[in-house]
Amino acid sequence: MDSMLSVKDITMHYDQSQILYGVSLDVSIGEISCVLGPNGVGKTSLLRVLSGLKTSTTGSYNLGGKSVTGLRSDVLARKGVSYVPQGRDIFPLLTVEENLEVGFACLPYSDRYIPESIFEMFPVLKQMMKRRGGDLSGGQQQQLAIARALITRPNFLLLDEPTEGIQPSIIKEIGEVLGELKKEGKMAIILVEQFFDFAFELGDYFSVMERGVFTLQGDKQSLTKEKLKDAVSI
Repeated sequence: MDSMLSVKDITMHYDQSQILYGVSLDVSIGEISCVLGPNGVGKTSLLRVLSGLKTSTTGSYNLGGKSVTGLRSDVLARKGVSYVPQGRDIFPLLTVEENLEVGFACLPYSDRYIPESIFEMFPVLKQMMKRRGGDLSGGQQQQLAIARALITRPNFLLLDEPTEGIQPSIIKEIGEVLGELKKEGKMAIILVEQFFDFAFELGDYFSVMERGVFTLQGDKQSLTKEKLKDAVSI
């Protein structure tokens, strides 16, 4: 199994505009790495590179020591990278069950089933299998989007603002699920998040982004909560 996701000196452009400037990040299985910073500084662009939706201009991207630089999103999905985008991207006219089955696309036929563990993590989805995705609340849609990503049995889970616009009770449930996934030690999680306390409680390693560069990086032992909070609020 790929044990580490690593990017080094990643730059990225949208047309003539440069978005990322020499970004480097390593994340190991069993860790949650949080990327913090205000809107519009390049956090989502980094996740789009990691998921294969956008190609970096320069720099290297490795999984388990092997280069995956420039590979498409469907290839990276089969290599164990799963992405939950901001805004969730569930299919409103498909049922909850059909939305979950979208995750089958990158799996071999033998793995194309919904594991019972999904319903242990998100019990509400079991009750709503025949409901349309668009009929769910925002928080339920977020749970569905995470569940769909987990169906692919990822080694690397990329989450973009999972708490955005969600009621506190579901934020707590999502935090508990991510904590359990970390404890299982079978995947690495990269969490882009604005809700500082949520990120700090879950995270092992933190990277603060400003205008396409990391201005501060370190683990929980080397960074105080105050120092990190100050860096994020600048």
